[in-house]
Amino acid sequence: MSALETQVGGDHYKKMPIQPMEYSMANKLDACQHTIVKYVTRFREKGGIQDLEKARHVIDMLIEFESKREPVAANDNGDWIEWNDTGNPPEGKLFDVRLRNGQVLTDQETTPMSWAHCWGMADIMAYRIAKG
Repeated sequence: MSALETQVGGDHYKKMPIQPMEYSMANKLDACQHTIVKYVTRFREKGGIQDLEKARHVIDMLIEFESKREPVAANDNGDWIEWNDTGNPPEGKLFDVRLRNGQVLTDQETTPMSWAHCWGMADIMAYRIAKG
């Protein structure tokens, strides 16, 4: 049985054709984006107006995080850039990601904040603009 077929504490997600977690993972959303989708999707079945207020709170946090983010100058000559969670590379480019376990993931289309959501910030060591 798939984990998506079970739910601990209610059935408001099991009733949905596409659960928020499925949607978030398929679209590589970060933690804030996922949480917003989750609250807005379930509000009529679970928390009502309070879930919408929670979603608004997370939107405010996301705005705050995005406002503080300093762009990282990714260069086009293939140099590895040490990853830190204070900035993102430019949008619209493919990146290679080096994880602390030595694994290199090539041609990633998302930003480090999305990478952090998938692998954990502590796992990301560096990134570079992909050659391909």
